[in-house]
Order: sequence, then structure tokens, then C-alpha cells
Amino acid sequence: PVIEPDYLVCDDCQKPFMDSYLSNSFDLCVCDKCRDNEEKHKLISRTEAKQHYLLKDCDLDKREPLLRFILKKNPHNPRWGDMKLYLKLQVEKRCMEVWGSEEALEEARDTREENREVQKQKRFNKKVKG
Repeated sequence: PVIEPDYLVCDDCQKPFMDSYLSNSFDLCVCDKCRDNEEKHKLISRTEAKQHYLLKDCDLDKREPLLRFILKKNPHNPRWGDMKLYLKLQVEKRCMEVWGSEEALEEARDTREENREVQKQKRFNKKVKG
């Protein structure tokens, strides 16, 4: 008997494929032909994910299901630690799980910005008095 290999079906073009970079690295059923590095399947660094989407380490590391990432050498300095690159699509989904909506995320961003300004002003006042 011939055993048929288990083909994955691409979410974009609906064609079967054996394996692809995105399915191996991020468990995303997209074939290499449909992969769009510039927009849809863009990778972002851990720092960018934390700053832009206001995610904490526990959101990226511990919250189920765990986000998958790839490690790349840091382009700024090879002696520095490896960069963790996440799939932007999955980070955005996690962000919505954490914050619930775009409005809640924007509100949190505004609150943080206001707090930052208040702290800046306090430090300035302290320096002027001292």
C-alpha cells in the first residue's frame, strides 16, 4: 500500500504543499509562493512588539498558545545577543487578546505618553530646584 503524504493546504491560494518557511517557523499554513515578507507576513523584533503593541514579556513568553519566533544575529553588532523575530500577524492577534480592541490599545498608549510627560516635567522641576 502506498501511503499518501499529509499535505498542508495554503490559507491564501488553497493549493496543497509539503512544507514552507512559514509553516515550519510559525505554524502558519501559507506556501512559499504566497509568502509576503513586506506586508502580510512581515517579521518584527521583540522590542518593536513590546513598544508598538504594549505587550509585556509574559504576553510574548508565557501566555498560551506560545508565540513562535526565529533567532537572527543582531545586524547592529554581531557580539550582542540574537534578535527574536516574531510574525507581525501573530503579534497583532496577541495584542487584541491582551487589549481587547484598537481603542483600548490607543487609550493605553495615550495614558503612557501622558505619564511620560508628567515624569519628564517632575524631573525638570527637581533639577531646577536642586
